[in-house]
Amino acid sequence: HRDVMERITQISLNSASIEELLGRVLDEMLTVFNADRAYFLYSCDPDAPSWSVPMERTRPEWPGAFARGMVIPMTPETAEVFRELLASTKPLPYGPAASRCIPAAVAEQFSVRSLIQMALPPKVGSPWVIGLHHCAQACAYDEDDLLIFGDIGLRVADALSSMIILKNLRASEENLSRAQAVGQVGSWLLDIPTNRLEWSAETYRIFGIPQQE
Repeated sequence: HRDVMERITQISLNSASIEELLGRVLDEMLTVFNADRAYFLYSCDPDAPSWSVPMERTRPEWPGAFARGMVIPMTPETAEVFRELLASTKPLPYGPAASRCIPAAVAEQFSVRSLIQMALPPKVGSPWVIGLHHCAQACAYDEDDLLIFGDIGLRVADALSSMIILKNLRASEENLSRAQAVGQVGSWLLDIPTNRLEWSAETYRIFGIPQQE
């Protein structure tokens, strides 16, 4: 358990993008749980008209919705699964050894014999879902499996929140820079405790000073 979480922590710290974070986490999950398919769903919104699979890792013989580029219409059965995930703070197992049955459409379309998934509520934006499928044969998930899966989910939710916030901040900064360039207006920020003065790119241009100075 400790080794797994250390690897997930390193992935969270060293991933340069959301895509890299999600992909590397799923690679790790395929190995840890000996699963046939691991995935992220977005968004976990039972009232939305559809949902998709923005990232997935699979065994070659078990391609999933990501490989097909599917936008999947919401059904009452899926909406009910999403509501159950959002109401739980722990991962939920499905299959013959669990108390929950696999949704019929999932079992039929993707050959799923058992699965485990969990809602990830980031601090900004809509919730995601992290999950994995066993297709070749059913898996009876024990308490250790649920504990490790849950800890991975919480760690990823934190990392995902940080990356989404940073991505939104960068987008806001880019929009501000474009607006200042169009309006030919600069801005500056003085950090009083450190006495550090920062100028925007447009302020440098207005004063005719190279940004490296």
